[in-house]
Amino acid sequence: MAGITATLGLLYLVEGATRAMVAHYPPALVAHVREISQIANILAVVSWIVVILSPWGEQEMTEEDLRKIEDAFARIEASLGVGGD
Repeated sequence: MAGITATLGLLYLVEGATRAMVAHYPPALVAHVREISQIANILAVVSWIVVILSPWGEQEMTEEDLRKIEDAFARIEASLGVGGD
């Protein structure tokens, strides 16, 4: 989430600066500013793809983890009086 948030912030910053410059500067400079805006768009998309497809934060569950979860649910069901009885 931090990667997407950072790139969105950068993207909006560049877009805001581009719009401000388009209105106040000559066309020759505006062309360069628009190129920077396109580069920012491409970088944002690439970083979103990297963040979404990356395995960061993923953990494989072991048999022990599954057993702990099952035990916890069994205790909850027992305390609520719900079960397969």
